[in-house]
Amino acid sequence: VYPAKEAGLDYTLTDGYEGLSFTISGYTESTATLYDIVMSHLLNYQISDDQFKALKEKISRDYQNFPLSDSWKITRDKNAQVYNNVKYGWKESLKMISGITKKSVRKYIHSVIKKIHVEGLIYGDYSKREAQHLVRVFKETISDRPIPKDRSFELMFLVHEEPESIQYVGNLEVDNSCFWREYHFGMDSPETRASVMILGQALQQPFFTEMRTNQQLGYIVWSGNLTRDENHYLYFAIQSGEYSADKLDSHADNFIKTCPALIRDMSTNMFEQLKNAAIEKLEQKPKSIPERANKLKTLIFEHNAEFDRDKKTIVSLKNSKKDDITRKLEKVLNEKYRRMVNILMFANTHENNSGLTSTFDDIQDWKRFRTYK
Repeated sequence: VYPAKEAGLDYTLTDGYEGLSFTISGYTESTATLYDIVMSHLLNYQISDDQFKALKEKISRDYQNFPLSDSWKITRDKNAQVYNNVKYGWKESLKMISGITKKSVRKYIHSVIKKIHVEGLIYGDYSKREAQHLVRVFKETISDRPIPKDRSFELMFLVHEEPESIQYVGNLEVDNSCFWREYHFGMDSPETRASVMILGQALQQPFFTEMRTNQQLGYIVWSGNLTRDENHYLYFAIQSGEYSADKLDSHADNFIKTCPALIRDMSTNMFEQLKNAAIEKLEQKPKSIPERANKLKTLIFEHNAEFDRDKKTIVSLKNSKKDDITRKLEKVLNEKYRRMVNILMFANTHENNSGLTSTFDDIQDWKRFRTYK
């Protein structure tokens, strides 16, 4: 790591359910050199028995300690188990790692490399010849023809085919409870993106002020908007050492019911400020080559090369009407129409005095009968 940093390089290697992501940024000549080194080690890496043992022990400890981490992290993980078609918990991962050996890892890498889909972006001060060299090195390294994207693994997400309220209630080993709730706002479109950007900003401060400052429910109070592929959501979260999850749920629910009125009663000037802030954020240019490359990568691979995506959203933001957004929010939050997931995790010192229960007894059995896309 240190020699690369000294050469003006920055690089990351991360893993996820859909594969590995490797990025290098820095001076052109240095990035090409580091890229060649990484490719040469991809299948022929060297690691001693002691290094492998230490690495395996660290990963095992991380899994074992996960139930003792921040309650919001555990709750978010449980939320992902509901929304994601594939999500392995820490117990499953810990059980799996016990049987992993140096030999099995090497065998796994060689088997995986035969059936990978590759997405890559070369951006910056590279000539066409230099870029072709990087591609050629990769092809020579894997020596197999990559598979099409539709044959690779892709994470899929819960489909709310009808209005519904899904709830999970669980217990924690730590002394903080957590409330986490999401509402499906709509499928991706310029209008949906504009609406959730405005609402995410508009509700953030009032929710924090009421839950954190006025009612002092917890020191972690969040709200905003998020996306999963083509789906947009509004979310609300509170972590507390003083209040149980059912109390947090009740207090948050009372506030959330007032959200349409907050937007309806908002001054025209404030609404215009929110629109302009969202527009300004989209018009902001990336400040560095890595930032520009990352934005291009997202547009190309996540949004089918929709390079005018931000411009379309800006047009919708300029045309957004407070009354239209209020009506949409009323429907999204209405018990009759809402598509909601509510996760309540109780601290080891808190009781579920309200008797709240989960929608399902076994999440894996429940998921077998759900649609994920």
